[in-house]
This record gives sequence, structure tokens and C-alpha cells, in this order.
Amino acid sequence: AILVAPTFINQFGVPEMGAHFFALYIGLLSGITPPIASAVAVTSGIAGGTFLKSCWEAIRLYAPVFIIPISFLYHPEIVSSTWDANSWMMGGIIFIGSLSIVYGLNFHTDGSYWSLNSFVPRLCFVIAVAIAMTHPLIQFQLSAIAAAALVMAISRVNIR
Repeated sequence: AILVAPTFINQFGVPEMGAHFFALYIGLLSGITPPIASAVAVTSGIAGGTFLKSCWEAIRLYAPVFIIPISFLYHPEIVSSTWDANSWMMGGIIFIGSLSIVYGLNFHTDGSYWSLNSFVPRLCFVIAVAIAMTHPLIQFQLSAIAAAALVMAISRVNIR
């Protein structure tokens, strides 16, 4: 936090709140994800599971949390003290995007997580939602949301 936040503020022109929230979230993620993953080590010990499988599950479940700090950099209005329509809209896009990434990473259509028929559409879906959450232009955000909805609709049709 001592090195990252001032660099974002001074060199890249990121607002202070966005830079500090980014550093805070990245620091919090160290307890959940490898290589530190102290919370996962304790949890896997309690559950009786293996550390690596527990780390993989933690990464799958917390994938949106990796995108949210980047959203703070591109959309500092979501962590500002103003409550205008723009901050509410961006907050909604990021909230729905986070839920969509969890859905895209954890839902597989044909029973096999890594099969090509399941993995490629889910990867396209997650990339489109991540673009919608982080891109600064509303045109790209809306296009990415439309692309994610199209991929989701196609994959839902293929299930039936």
C-alpha cells in the first residue's frame, strides 16, 4: 500500500480513494488466494480437504473480487462520497458483473468443467463481463453486456 497507492495517484492520475481501495482489496485477497492463502490453509485443515483443491475453489468463488479493485481504478465514482446517477449505474453494473463472473466460472453445461463445449463459452462470458466492469466508455460496457447476454443465451439453448 505504501508503494502502490502513491504511484497510482502521482504517476497515473488515479483519484486517491480509488487507489487506496485498490491497495486495500489486493491486501485482503492475499489471505484467500495463493501463494499466501492463510485462510484457505485453515479452512482446508478444518474441512479435511487438500490445500490445492481448496485454493482452486477459493479462486473460482472469489474471481469477481479480483476484478472489483480494477473497477475502482477505472470507475472511482463508485467509491466517492457523491451519490449521483452515474455512481449508482456503475455500482449496479459492477454488482451484476460480479455475480455474472461467479455464474460463468462455476456453471458448466455438459457435466465436464474443462470440456471445450463448456469452457470456451464460459471464458467468453467472463471476459465480456470483465470488460463491462472495467472499461471506462459506456458504449463498450453496453456492447460487452450484450455480448455476455448473447453467449449466455446460446449456452442455455445448447443445454436443452
